[in-house]
Amino acid sequence: MTDAAVEDPLLYSAEELAEETGHLAATASVWRDPSQTGWFTNSSDISACLNPLLQALGIGFNEAQVFEALPHFTNDLDIDGFRNTLANLQIESSNVDIKLADLDPRALPVLYVPKTGAAMVVLFFTGDDALVFDGGARENRRIKAAHLDGQAFLFRHLEQAEISSRSNYQDWFPALMSRFRPILTLGLALTLLINLISLGIPLFVMSIYDSVLGTESVTLLMHLVAGAVLTVGADFTLRKLRTRAVSYFGARVDNLVGNEVFRHMLYLPPVYTERATISSQVARIKDFDGIRDFVTGPQALVLFELPFTLIFLGAIALLAGPVVFIPIVMIVLFAALFWLLNGRVSRAVAKSARTAAERQEFVIEAMNNLRSLKYTNSTKIWMDRFRASSAKAALAGFETAKINAFVSATSQFMMMSAGIATVAFGALIVIEGSMSVGALIATMILVWRSLGPLQLAFVALPRLAQMRAGTRQIDAMMRLPQERGREDFVPLAPDVAGHVQFSRVTFRYMPDSDPVLWNIDFTAKPGEVIALVGNNGCGKSTITRLLLALHRPQSGSVLIDGRDIRQFDAIELRRLIGYVPQTPQFFYGTIAQNLRLAKPSASEEDLRAAARDAYALDEIDALPEGFETRIGDGKNNKLPGSVMQRLNIARCYLKDAPIVILDEPGNALDFEADQATMEAIRRMKGRKTVLLITHRPSHMRLADKLVSIDRGRIREIIDQTTSVTVTADGGPQ
Repeated sequence: MTDAAVEDPLLYSAEELAEETGHLAATASVWRDPSQTGWFTNSSDISACLNPLLQALGIGFNEAQVFEALPHFTNDLDIDGFRNTLANLQIESSNVDIKLADLDPRALPVLYVPKTGAAMVVLFFTGDDALVFDGGARENRRIKAAHLDGQAFLFRHLEQAEISSRSNYQDWFPALMSRFRPILTLGLALTLLINLISLGIPLFVMSIYDSVLGTESVTLLMHLVAGAVLTVGADFTLRKLRTRAVSYFGARVDNLVGNEVFRHMLYLPPVYTERATISSQVARIKDFDGIRDFVTGPQALVLFELPFTLIFLGAIALLAGPVVFIPIVMIVLFAALFWLLNGRVSRAVAKSARTAAERQEFVIEAMNNLRSLKYTNSTKIWMDRFRASSAKAALAGFETAKINAFVSATSQFMMMSAGIATVAFGALIVIEGSMSVGALIATMILVWRSLGPLQLAFVALPRLAQMRAGTRQIDAMMRLPQERGREDFVPLAPDVAGHVQFSRVTFRYMPDSDPVLWNIDFTAKPGEVIALVGNNGCGKSTITRLLLALHRPQSGSVLIDGRDIRQFDAIELRRLIGYVPQTPQFFYGTIAQNLRLAKPSASEEDLRAAARDAYALDEIDALPEGFETRIGDGKNNKLPGSVMQRLNIARCYLKDAPIVILDEPGNALDFEADQATMEAIRRMKGRKTVLLITHRPSHMRLADKLVSIDRGRIREIIDQTTSVTVTADGGPQ
């Protein structure tokens, strides 16, 4: 912001601005600035404008939603990151170069970036003044709007119906292609010009043979050469433009499809993913490889070239008359072979992909159980099995390669046959005097030019089969329901007291399997500690998975504060629940990054407090890099199991949720850490509802109630505060 633009700037408090405008003005304190939480190492004027703009737009986002929309692994927000963050929140943006005084007040609030000075959020106008949040000074100011020039970024929150129409997953891939209609139209227009211009080369050759050689005119030759040079130059320029357009199209499709497929997989309900192997999940993503290879490779240009084959056929008809039937016959033969081979190629490609996926699944299984193979001395058996699997995959690949070789050889044979037929038939016409030698040579060039795209399309038949299979798989996957779609309205998770109730819940993992849980019925009042006890495999962990909405019961209801959890958005529901899994699970990254998965807005002080409560702070501080120590890539094996479990518990504490699930929290803990965990459970009593899965008597004594489960049924419920025991039939014991 220039000094000339500011005249006696007045600083406003939120209350003063509210009094002047009738609503609460934007301030930087709606959410904590990312630089205060360790998310950004630097905070620029643009990033400082994010929270004030969201507040001024009046859209209800909670802190977690805003932080999750921010870019990952970035030190600050530039303007692109700013707009991408808002796009993740379903806020559309556009920009325009404009003077501040010329802004329409109806467009406010806007982000305004002057040519010199700090970015600002323009809140409203009062006369000749603009009331803004200054991103550089981090405060509200009144400035003179005149003479301030820059770029305004306008924002619009997408309506629900508009988001839904954009997220229609029926025939998803064709719908995606329709978004690129302008650039595809440009590509077709450029291809039309390229093909029209390319007619100049055959005409140049014909003129050389028919005019220059006959007249021996050097002047005419120079004129023709000059024209040919211009033709080649124009062709080069147009092809360069088309390549840029097609490359942009391919890169955008690669990015959009890859991101959307991965996003859809992440938001699929667990029922669609948990029973699938890792390799099959990877295969879903690899289905996109065929599409990416096609749209980013030279095969994409073939689709632009094919429609304009008619131009060359018309030119051949004008120059050589009946010779045009030779390329027409070849086109028919190409189409017939394409139809005949299509099914065989598709089956071969599918078999090759399937056997390759099976081999990959086998390798992943072996690597995950490598120690067991060594312990049991089974490496030779697994090697024999791998040879068999690899041979099967190699044989399928060999069959595909044979088809590729046949297709390539056949297309080359047909091109040579077309050339021989054109020369032979054209020679007869030249002998009859109906066509010149130059026209024959030009016709030869045009025949090959007309059949070239068809040959490339025929050779690319396996790639086309892969692309078709990929689009079908992607369309099928995109039609699967998500836990949360882009079109879903996501209300903020309500504040809950933590009253948890299982009402006659029955659940089975497979429709034809025995129930894992049968008629489960118990209540956890707010602030109670409920211990779920029983033998391994009795259904304790399944109860917690139902509470987390990872599965839905076939009958009965799971309620929180009297509200069926199916009425909650699944992701927002999980924000209300802190969860400590039985086995610590961490991603590659720093300790701080892994802890912040539970609460992205957590500050450094929050991290230290959670680690202290989990009795892990001393171990973290003893590491050379502290909270910046990287784990999750095999290096976590260097940390003791006790430390990993403490980090597991610290992540739950950091979330500070009203409902807490502790699945065997004492696993791998030493005495001191276990005592700290027990003390933390005591502190939660009366403040949080705790579901505790344990086999330890010391942990059971902390519970208000013991829910004893046997083979998926509640055997008895013991109220340790009153010493009353309720049996499975509901009566006192």
